[in-house]
Parts: sequence; structure tokens; C-alpha cells
Amino acid sequence: MEIPKSPWNLSDLTIQQTRDRLAFFWINAPKDQLQHLWDSDLGITTTKLVSELHDKYIFSQRQIEFRNSLNKFFQDNGLSHPMSLNLMIANFLYSPPGLLHINNISTYFPSWFCQIYSMLYVDANPHNILSSSQPNDSSLPNLSIDTQPAPSSLAAVSSDRIYLNRILGLSNLYYIDPDDREILVELLEVRNHLVDLLLKEPETNLEDLFASDFGDRYWALVRSGVQREPLGEHQQQIRTMIIDKLNPVVGGGFGSPQSINHFLAAMLIYAPGTMKVDSPEQKIPAWIYPMYRELFVPQSE
Repeated sequence: MEIPKSPWNLSDLTIQQTRDRLAFFWINAPKDQLQHLWDSDLGITTTKLVSELHDKYIFSQRQIEFRNSLNKFFQDNGLSHPMSLNLMIANFLYSPPGLLHINNISTYFPSWFCQIYSMLYVDANPHNILSSSQPNDSSLPNLSIDTQPAPSSLAAVSSDRIYLNRILGLSNLYYIDPDDREILVELLEVRNHLVDLLLKEPETNLEDLFASDFGDRYWALVRSGVQREPLGEHQQQIRTMIIDKLNPVVGGGFGSPQSINHFLAAMLIYAPGTMKVDSPEQKIPAWIYPMYRELFVPQSE
């Protein structure tokens, strides 16, 4: 173990190394004392340091590499690893509000931590997540894709972390504030793009795609409630085509070619409560049915 060359003071926020030393402390803190430690000046100081961050904050190359190593840990090990709580608190110190989203947080972390996360990242200014500023050699990558072409296939979407984050971020922001017109415009653009891609994708690829992170982002978009918004002319034409494709009377219905593609597209267009499938457990594939039942079937049924 390396002996530090000098002591450090928690109150000295002007020292650049305070952020790194505090992160190191959280990583090595005893897990059963984390809540107690957060309720002390350690948590107050961490909150102050997080509040200084923004999408153009300049990080050192060493800090960028450390943040990347944290991201890789979570990608490789998930959030249920015994070290995840310590590492996520350390991760706060390098995550500007708006650039960190933890999906299904209550599944993995204790309630006291969930409240802290909500205070720092959900109740903070959400529009940073859509910043159009571009990353450079001394800043962390943000979630903007304004200068990048949209993925041309669902396979490309599923491997594009930036686009996946955009779907999730816009869906969550719209769910929180559906009256934000700027968010709505971008979300409709994403929704319409995904509908087009769903209708083009080979049906045999869909189950594997929905087993990836794309599936989580798709359901977040379905949950957002964007289906309540009026459809443009092109989307109205697609809705008519979907109706025909899923209607046995005109030669469609489940079991016909690409019926699953059209059903998945339909859930992005029809609001929960406005679309019903007779005997859904017999017609809808098992990898779709549980979410369909949760989101589209009234609880009384």
C-alpha cells in the first residue's frame, strides 16, 4: 500500500485531488457504515462536489480513465455485485446531473441510496442529458447524438450506447414532464424512427434483440405515454397498415409474416388501454406477453 505524501482536508474543496481522494474513500468504506457516513460531512461534501459538475466540466485524463473503469465494472458485473453500492457512490463524483441514469434502481440499492440518487440526478436539471456540446479529450462523454446519423437497423441501435441512452433519457423526461415540447419533439423523432426500424427488421431477429438492452429501452418508451400524442400523416398511414396486418378478416393476424413486427410497432403507437388482443397468452410470444399484460391489460382482468 502506498503511503500518501501529504494529508488532505475534507473542507478544502479548492484542491483538485479532494474529488479523487473522496472517491477512493467511498470505494474502501465499510459497506455496513455507508448510510451513517453519508449522513456526515462526507455526504455533504460529496453532494457539493457533484453539484459543481455540468456537461462541460473539465476532468483530467486520469479521472476520465477512472470513470471509464467504473463503467466497465458495471457493464461486466451488473448492479447486484457486492461492491456496486460503494462504487456507485464514488461514480457520483464524476457524473454530472443529467448524465447518469440507473434503471430499476430500487431493485439493486437500498432506499436511502435511492433517495440520494433521486435528489442528485432525478430532481436535478434534466436537460443536461440532451446537451449538444461535444466531448473532448478533457471531458467525459455526454449523451448527445446531434451530430451522428441515426442507426439504420435495430442491430445498430442495440450496439449504440449513446442512442440507447437517448431513448431512455427522453422517455424518462417525457414521463416526468409531458408538457415539455422540446423533449416531446425529440421523443417523437426517436419513436417514429424505431417504428420504421421495427417494420424492416427480420422477424427472426426480434427475440434476441429484445433480450439485449434494446428491449429495456423499448419498454421504457412504451411506458412513457408518448402514444397519447397526435399522429402525423405518415404515422397515421402506418397505423392503418398495422390494423390491416393484425386483422384476420383481411388476411392478417398473429401467425402471418411479420405480424410480431407490426404488433411491437403498434405498442409504440397505441396507448395502453386502447388496444386489446383476444386470448393474448395464446397469440403473443412468451418473450413479449408479460410486459404486454403489465402495460396494456387492466389490472382487473
